Amino acid sequence: MNDVRRGADAALDALRGGRPVIVVDDRDSEGELVLAAEHASDASVAFLVRHTSGYLCVAAPEERWEQLGVPRMPGDHQHGAAYGVAVDASEGVTTGISARERARTIRLIAAPDTQPADLIRPGHVVTERARPGGLLERGGHAEATVDLMRLAGLYPVGVRGHVVRDDGFTANAAELRDFALAHDLMLMTIDELVAYRWRHSPTVTRAASARMPTRHGEFTVHGYRDEVDGGEHLALVFGQPEQQAAPLVRVHRECVTGEVLGSRTCDCGQHLDLALAQVAAAGAGVVVYLRGTGLIDQLRAQARQDVGDYDTATAALRLVDAGEYCAAAHIVRDLGIDTVRLLTSNPAKVACLEQCGVTVLERLELVVGQCAANAFSTTSGQLGHLPAVS
Repeated sequence: MNDVRRGADAALDALRGGRPVIVVDDRDSEGELVLAAEHASDASVAFLVRHTSGYLCVAAPEERWEQLGVPRMPGDHQHGAAYGVAVDASEGVTTGISARERARTIRLIAAPDTQPADLIRPGHVVTERARPGGLLERGGHAEATVDLMRLAGLYPVGVRGHVVRDDGFTANAAELRDFALAHDLMLMTIDELVAYRWRHSPTVTRAASARMPTRHGEFTVHGYRDEVDGGEHLALVFGQPEQQAAPLVRVHRECVTGEVLGSRTCDCGQHLDLALAQVAAAGAGVVVYLRGTGLIDQLRAQARQDVGDYDTATAALRLVDAGEYCAAAHIVRDLGIDTVRLLTSNPAKVACLEQCGVTVLERLELVVGQCAANAFSTTSGQLGHLPAVS
């Protein structure tokens, strides 16, 4: 072969087949060999030991370690790796350090019927906790490992180790590529895995629904819970948009100061009202209402704007967030819609929705009257907006 094989689907197939894959951290180009714990054979663990520093970590969700009675290690790095006490199998091992004995311990961790008494502490297999939201919460190798197992339909426990050169130093990007070619291994980056998760792994759950009469007509409101950060969002649905080829959709981010308190420093309330009116006039459509920035943060932003060192472009750059708009895309898809006409003049919103599986057939301007000069002069230049649109 003359090129590195890439792609999430092929990597997932490899993991299901008991093969390791290489996962590269885009921030530092360091690579990890990752293997499904349930497929940890003597030979595959020996391969990992041989081509890593030998320091293998088993990553699993917090609840798995609680089930097995494996406590956390003390530490003061709240954003770093969350290591736990190392373990060995309580039976069938001697010292616990050999590849064969570590493979046995790793398989035990991934066996659903394993009990705390089946492991001894401390041992030679390092344990590590992945955050509940996976890579969408923290971009670490533990989260990448568990996300891969879940996406592959495997038990959410995986083993990982840094790929090193013969001299013991960490392999760089070019060396990782050569290593993948030499051993016919799949290679993917954490960024690629995050993008795959956004597109293929829904992050919201519909939790409640109700009818809502408005001055624009009656909407059906669906409440969604974001499984990544616990946030709550709304979908205001008019008519039966799922029956249209490309219904009108607006993604609107919460702004309490503008929508409830009537602040004149923004036109968020006007945009929301106009979006509801246009969706109703079209006969069918959706307004996705994203709840995000807290009230205190909104007030701090306004205070900075009052003294002239802040403008709405700064806020808008924060608002164009891939995670939030992927939540919006998952809401739209849950409603049975995969192609839309989007009410926005911000091309970043289009890109975020399409990255997460919603096709934007057309981008339509949402025009309201000018309400604050600094709300548009900078935004227009930095984000590609037309004046007085959002």
